[in-house]
Amino acid sequence: MVIVCQKKKKTLAVSASLLRPHHRAAPRAAAASRPRPPPPPAGDHCRLPPATAAASRPRPPPPPAGDHCRTASFRLPAPLGRTLNPRRAHDLPPRHAHAYALEDGSNMPQQLEDEDRLSTLTDYILLSILGRVSLRMVVRTAVLSTRWRHLPWLLPELSMDVQDFLSAPCTETTEANDMEKAMVSLTKATRSFLVDQQRGSTISSLHLKLYLINTFLCEVGLLVGDAIESGLLKDFDLTILDETDPLDCSVEDMLQRAEEIDGFFCAYPSVLHCLTRLSLDNLGFIKVDMHHILFDCCKQLKYLSLCQCDTGLGSWFKINAPDSKLIVLELTKCRFERLEVVCLPKLEKLSWDTWVSRSVPLAFGFVPSLGQLELSCGAICDQREFKLSELLHGTASIHTLTLDFQGEKLWMQPEMGQLCTAFKKLRKLYVRGIFVEFDILWITALFFLIDVTC
Repeated sequence: MVIVCQKKKKTLAVSASLLRPHHRAAPRAAAASRPRPPPPPAGDHCRLPPATAAASRPRPPPPPAGDHCRTASFRLPAPLGRTLNPRRAHDLPPRHAHAYALEDGSNMPQQLEDEDRLSTLTDYILLSILGRVSLRMVVRTAVLSTRWRHLPWLLPELSMDVQDFLSAPCTETTEANDMEKAMVSLTKATRSFLVDQQRGSTISSLHLKLYLINTFLCEVGLLVGDAIESGLLKDFDLTILDETDPLDCSVEDMLQRAEEIDGFFCAYPSVLHCLTRLSLDNLGFIKVDMHHILFDCCKQLKYLSLCQCDTGLGSWFKINAPDSKLIVLELTKCRFERLEVVCLPKLEKLSWDTWVSRSVPLAFGFVPSLGQLELSCGAICDQREFKLSELLHGTASIHTLTLDFQGEKLWMQPEMGQLCTAFKKLRKLYVRGIFVEFDILWITALFFLIDVTC
């Protein structure tokens, strides 16, 4: 066997016998003077010679000048095994080519040497990846890669969080100047995605978190309103953040914020008609009709979260919305003396964390779909204990109940037989933050509740 190495029109022949480890390399003079063995018989040169006759094979003639670099064809790595056409290989672009030209004229996906594997994926898979990261990361990716440049405008769901545009990581307190700069960037991003002509598809859902700054709120409201009216946007999820601690927020501040929210919704009524999720913080609806805004105007609202929002300290609030589509209602530190859910036919989950009522905080009317109820509160001064059966009166479909006493005094009286009607469909019961001085009566009541759920 002879190994032929071609480089710069020079041919170097190396005998295979010289490469064997048990043979010593002879001096050059002796090797040159050694007579060449006779050629093998015709037809035997194609057979596999034995190891002892490896050195007796003739040296192949050198290739013609200029042909040593010519290649007839080359093959794909196994297991593909299809031959590429060299005449078409030079037509491939240097980047962003996703197929090789084959001899039969078809194309086969194959990664080029200078192409990353992610860019060879389909738009559907790439959009699924981009949908799991922040909008800021999406924009950065589109800037760095021409293959990904058009993808942000094809996302069916957009999520814009003003906290992603802060110059520094979000902390407990954010300076007003940083908030304003973040809102500037958020407004530019909103305009780019809702007005730019690059968008070729509708937006099924837009999740928007912003600060309540009038100048930018009006501009964003105009952009969202135009997108809704043109049919570009289907569902709208709005969260209005407030960095003020609830203990530091005065009544005047809460009243002013509520009036600004009311003015925003009145200026852009189409936003209310498309709103499916709404989260509000630190609002005082004393001078504003809270029920009219949240339940009469928001026809498509399915999720409502209120934190430190009320109609005044110690006030009663009634919800009577037979046409409402509300499914989830979450209340946090709302200072209602009593909340009466008169009619919410689609309501499935209600959660209330920390109330200030000194009696039964909740009352239910027509809530046929209510299946999950979460109550969490620490005992307050002068709070009298109430019966759970009194609170659950009017409910018959609760299957999951969570009671969190936050490690303080119990605000619920133990009872047994009165809960059979309310618990006839109960399947899950969570009792958390139990007071350390539990007595035997509560232990008996808990065992009864467990027996009812089984």
